Amino acid sequence: MKKLIIIISTLIIAMTVSFIGTTMSYSTNIIGQIVFFITLLPPLTYLIVSISKRSINLLDPFFLYPLCYFLFFGVGKLLASDVSDQAARTADLCIILGVFGYLYAFMFFKVVRKSNQGDMANKTIYFENSLFFEKIVFLIGTLAFGLYILRIGSIPLFMGNLEQSRVDASISGGAELRVLTYLLIISSIVGFYNYFFLKFNGITPQKSSLWIYIFGIIFLLLLSNRSPVFTIILSTFLIFVYLKFQGKIRTKNFILLGTVVLLTVVVFVGGIGAYRVVNTELFYRFPEYKSYLIDKDYIGLSLFIFGHYLGIGYKNFSDVLQLFPSVIPYEYGQTYLGPVLTVLPGTQYTLDMQIKEALGQSYLGGGTIPSALGEAYANFGLIGCFIIPFFTFLLLNAVFISFKKDPKNPFKIIFYVFFLVYMSYNLLAGYAATSVFPFISIGVYFCYRVLLYTPVSFIKKPSSLDKKEKGRWNVHGTSKQI
Repeated sequence: MKKLIIIISTLIIAMTVSFIGTTMSYSTNIIGQIVFFITLLPPLTYLIVSISKRSINLLDPFFLYPLCYFLFFGVGKLLASDVSDQAARTADLCIILGVFGYLYAFMFFKVVRKSNQGDMANKTIYFENSLFFEKIVFLIGTLAFGLYILRIGSIPLFMGNLEQSRVDASISGGAELRVLTYLLIISSIVGFYNYFFLKFNGITPQKSSLWIYIFGIIFLLLLSNRSPVFTIILSTFLIFVYLKFQGKIRTKNFILLGTVVLLTVVVFVGGIGAYRVVNTELFYRFPEYKSYLIDKDYIGLSLFIFGHYLGIGYKNFSDVLQLFPSVIPYEYGQTYLGPVLTVLPGTQYTLDMQIKEALGQSYLGGGTIPSALGEAYANFGLIGCFIIPFFTFLLLNAVFISFKKDPKNPFKIIFYVFFLVYMSYNLLAGYAATSVFPFISIGVYFCYRVLLYTPVSFIKKPSSLDKKEKGRWNVHGTSKQI
């Protein structure tokens, strides 16, 4: 009876929200309602089932990935405009195929997950090496940042005509220095983990770990690029919830926490976007921004930009459908290796720049992000929109199971959170459409893994760590809930 009530209530809520949402959007047809409903159903089902159990596991891959999929392709469809009917029909079919793809992967792993829990590894972890790692990676990232700023002769955040200037700066500053600067993402996340792991286990943490986290965010903000900073904030939020509450929060606090997080995301994404618009003279001529700028309605401008941000993935996806294969032949997986090829001599273009050039676009900023589904379609056509979400969610569950087997391992939790955030958040842009840094990140994280198992101390152990753990990590975070 309880399961039946959950099923019926989920369907009623999903249909009600779908009807209200689609009547307030550009997409008022029945197909628009169906797409919105289908993308909403998985995250809503997870939430209602979790509510019935009185706690919500924020680290479960079936929470964040379907939620982002719904926001970028369900809500994104409602917010996108200027999409042709033909492109919209194909895009809607691709979105539905993508939902079935990750649901099929989830069902495949549902049985595997049950049979693999609790098998925890017993290897010795040398935690002081984690403290060394955060410092050496932060040093490399900071040196790259300093050289990058010296080469361009200015700080991107304070440049005039900001939207285009930050892209011009990345070219003049050099892609190699910009990519190395992004190592600050990794040092900030590891530093945050180190600080709060020690704190929650009654050990005096090193303040340097917290400063590494803070300065990493500041330096990356100065580049005027919101994505790296957002990645740090979202990743460290999930790590904090895991260390403090084992990833689970009580239902009664979920609404409050969700509201705070939503407001933070809107202010962060919309606010930085609004700052770029205000500091770019050419945007004052754009009719969609003009009224906000004249009235100095910066809150309204931030909300408008946030809505545009959610809809850009669907809009660009529909543009990709007009190019492949009629203008550009299918890539058959080549674009997933494209960023790696940019390190070779000569000029190689990532998928976002290829799309922008093929569409004849000349707007300010970088390339045209295709979305994960657009990227999949550009490579494999319609079937790609099923197999990429399927394999993505399959890998995500595999990493999640590996983490659950060895939850005391710093590498396992940090790498899982990196993978979860990357695969979920980059549904909007694409997994390998713009930068080589994700490939570099994987290599750096595995160096971190090797270092954790190396029985050599590269720095002096903190006295508190000596006394309580003899330099070896063998304790676990608290498991109480909010």
